[in-house]
Amino acid sequence: MKIKFTVKNTGRRTGTEVAQAYVSLPAATGEPPSRLIGWERVTLAPGQQRTVEISLSRSDLSGPHLLQYWDSKRSSWVTARGVYGLSVGGSSGTKARTSFRVR
Repeated sequence: MKIKFTVKNTGRRTGTEVAQAYVSLPAATGEPPSRLIGWERVTLAPGQQRTVEISLSRSDLSGPHLLQYWDSKRSSWVTARGVYGLSVGGSSGTKARTSFRVR
């Protein structure tokens, strides 16, 4: 999975941002609202912008905790089917959002 988004410095000084990607599991899992799944530190001059790409490998996605939750009835990690939220920005409160479905 590749997550691509653009970060732009709208200020008058060079600045550094930690661009972050968060995922929200389907509501039925009962998991917290979002979890950090990747980040990249970006330094930009005034007015400069850059495309950030956060890549998650197949093993990242199949391992516990990124897209999975603990199912106590099964006593195992499970990837839920349904709609997952994805948000990017400088914090977990970001407004840049999209979604994807796991079948």
